[in-house]
Amino acid sequence: MDELREKPGLAGLAAVETITAPRVPPNDVTEQMRREWEERGALEFPHLVEKELDFGEVLLLVQVNHQERNAMSQMFWVPASFTLDVLLRRMSCISNEILDGKQTLSAFLFIESVFYEMDRVPPPLQASALPLTSYAEGIIEWMREEKRFVSDVFGVARRASASTTTFADLRIRLGKSYLWQHQGSCCHEIRFVDMRRVVADDPRSSLCYPYLVFTGRSRRPRCHICKRELADFVVYGDKPAPVSPCHMCSECYQLLHYGPDGHMLYSDFQVFPVWQD
Repeated sequence: MDELREKPGLAGLAAVETITAPRVPPNDVTEQMRREWEERGALEFPHLVEKELDFGEVLLLVQVNHQERNAMSQMFWVPASFTLDVLLRRMSCISNEILDGKQTLSAFLFIESVFYEMDRVPPPLQASALPLTSYAEGIIEWMREEKRFVSDVFGVARRASASTTTFADLRIRLGKSYLWQHQGSCCHEIRFVDMRRVVADDPRSSLCYPYLVFTGRSRRPRCHICKRELADFVVYGDKPAPVSPCHMCSECYQLLHYGPDGHMLYSDFQVFPVWQD
């Protein structure tokens, strides 16, 4: 089957050639996708109304690596017409789940000497989100002091908006390492590893994208009580627990700590959620 890949050397999305590669698995818009979009996506990105992708629209395959291990953690197909902030909000990391991570939206993608910064707080999060911070500003100032890391092609690094820049606007090299930074100093290597056009067996609804085609294996431990389910909580100083700290699934935690009427039986312990790493 025909698909598109960038020609050797630096070029825009227009400079592509036909190759053969696997397709996105066929998938219709499920009720869950529609619900998630109505609850989050449509509110955060009102300009991305549900539409059918045209045949010939370019899709890019984006690989996201783990922040510490040299291993892939996620992979998405993204339409070239989408803005970069849609992917910034779609990529997940454990750092977004701890402390004030859900309220810290500041982030950037560093691609070919340009810092594409998150510069818009989605309406549903404006009441709770922390003010956006420019991570790139201090980095660019440091780079300009001694002309550090000046690109022969692009010159000194600059800033741009992730909410107004589409993937079609980018100049990229397939397979080259770029950077996603968020939550202050949490850094992920990202790569554009493939590029092609939409075909008949692809999901056609825009609600399906960014389309997650790979996610890393869960490293969550199993419940110490039932030895079957993945742990949702880690409990410290819990007297009935076999060990401390003790990992528990939601069902076992509920059975141990709450009575039939829903009231907590005792509270002389500490409990924290377990996040997938």
